[in-house]
Amino acid sequence: MSLNSIEDKSIGIISLCNRINEHVIIRYLVYFVTIVLLYLTVIAFVFPGNFAIFVPHHSDILDYPYDINGLGINVFSQGSRPIGLILTWLFGIIVGYKGVMLSGIIITFCSMLLVIYCVEKELKEKLWFGAIVFYILFVFTSSSFYLNYTFDIYNVYALFFSLLTIALWYRTLSKSSIWHYPIVFALGLSSFLCKETYIITLCFFFFIKIFLERDALRKRAFWFFALCVLSAGVAFLQIRIANNAFSSMQIQDISHPYYTSFSPGNLLKTGVFYIQAFDNPFVIAVIIIAAILLIVRNKQKSIGLLLFSLSGLFAYLPYMVLPNHLVPHYFFVAYIVSFSIILSIQPKKINKGLLIDKRRASAIIFFILTFLSIMNILLSNTSSGLNRFNHSRWWIANESAMYITLNTARDINAALQPGDIVLVVGIEPFVETAFRAGSSEKMFRSDVHFFVVTDFPMWAGPISKNVTYIASDETKEIAYSVVIDYSNNSVEITRHGSVK
Repeated sequence: MSLNSIEDKSIGIISLCNRINEHVIIRYLVYFVTIVLLYLTVIAFVFPGNFAIFVPHHSDILDYPYDINGLGINVFSQGSRPIGLILTWLFGIIVGYKGVMLSGIIITFCSMLLVIYCVEKELKEKLWFGAIVFYILFVFTSSSFYLNYTFDIYNVYALFFSLLTIALWYRTLSKSSIWHYPIVFALGLSSFLCKETYIITLCFFFFIKIFLERDALRKRAFWFFALCVLSAGVAFLQIRIANNAFSSMQIQDISHPYYTSFSPGNLLKTGVFYIQAFDNPFVIAVIIIAAILLIVRNKQKSIGLLLFSLSGLFAYLPYMVLPNHLVPHYFFVAYIVSFSIILSIQPKKINKGLLIDKRRASAIIFFILTFLSIMNILLSNTSSGLNRFNHSRWWIANESAMYITLNTARDINAALQPGDIVLVVGIEPFVETAFRAGSSEKMFRSDVHFFVVTDFPMWAGPISKNVTYIASDETKEIAYSVVIDYSNNSVEITRHGSVK
C-alpha cells in the first residue's frame, strides 16, 4: 500500500468526521456514544478480566447509599459533604450501591462531554472528531482512571458541578441573564459541598478570565469569580459547623490520615508525589504536541485553552496539605480537564505556520497520535494485564474478594439459622466492612449476629445491632455456632465441625 493511498484514507476519515460536525445535536450525541463505546472497549481489552463495572473494589461504595441515614434535615449541619450524601442516597435509593456506581460512570461521561463543549466554545470552532477520540482514549487509559471514578464518587459529582459552572460561562457569551449569577453560586456551592477538590480550579478559571476578557465580559468574569469565592466561603463554614473530619483542618494528631500541614517540607513531599501523575512520557508527548500546534496556528486562542488545561492541575492543591494521605488514585482528579488541550488538534489547520502540505500534515499527525495512544495503552496494560502502579494490584485483589463476598451472600444466608452466632474470618481488609451498617441489612440476615475478625483495631466493637468487629486474639471468647472462612479466594461455611 503506497503512502499516498494511506494518506487518502486518513483524509477520508477526517472528512467523514467533519461532516458529523455540521449538526450540533447529532454531533454531541455521537460524542456521547463514542465515549460510551471507548469506555467499554478499554474495560474489555485494555484491562481484560480485571475490572468489573458493578463490583465495588472498596467497601465504602457499599455504604454510600446509607451514609445519610439518621441525618435527615440535619444533613447540612452535621453531614460531611452534604450534597454528595444526598446524591448518593438518591442514586442508591432504588438499586443500592449499583445505582451509585452507575451514576459515577454516567456522570464521568457527562463531564467529559462538558469539557468538549467548553473547549469548542473557547476556541470558537468545531473540533476534529479524531482529537475527541484521542482525548477520550488518553483519559480512559490513564494510570488511575478506573480506580478514581468508581471509588471517589464525591469527586465525580464535584467535577461535574464545576464543569457545569464553566459551561454556563460559555453559554453567557451568546446569551446572558440575571439568573445566571445565582445559578453560578448554586453550582459552585454544590461542587464544593460534594468535595472540596475543585475549589481552586473553579476560582482560578474565572480569575484569569478577568484579565483575558474585556468590557462587559471582564465585569461578568469578576462577578462569577466573586460568587465562586463566596460559595467556597459558605462551603468552608459548613465544614467547620459539621466538623468534617476530612477537611476541617482541626485534627492535631500528626499520625492521622487527614492531618493537615502547610509546612514547606510537607508541601514539597506531597508535591513531588503528585508530580508522578504526569510521569507517562506518551501523555506528556501528546500534550506538548497539542500545545505547540495550537500556539503555532493561533497564539491568541491558545492562551485561554492552555490556562483552562492548567487549571485542572489545581485540583491537586487541596490534597497537598495532607502529608499522611498520599493516595495514587487521586492522580486522576486533574486528567479530565488537563488533557483537554488534546482537543485543540486540528489536522486541516496544522499547515498554518508550518511549511508542510495540508494532506501530508493531516496524515502525519494522525499516525503520530495513533502511535502515542498505542504506546500509552501498552504502558497502562503490562504483561500481567495490570496497571503499572502497584496500588492497582491491591484494588484488583479487593475487587476479587468483594466479588466472592457479594456472590456468596445468598448461600450464606441459606446456610444460617435464626439466632446463629457467626464468626467471620479470612476476609480481606476493606471488604470486611461489607458486613456493617446498612449494607449488612441489605445483603446478610439480620436475625443472626456476626463477629468479624478485623486487622484494624480502630474498627473493633459493635458496628450495628448484629455486627461486631473483633481482633484475632478475641475469637476464643466467642461462643460461635458457625464459622465463615473467606480464605483462599473461596467461602467455607462450617457448623459444629461439618462443612456446609
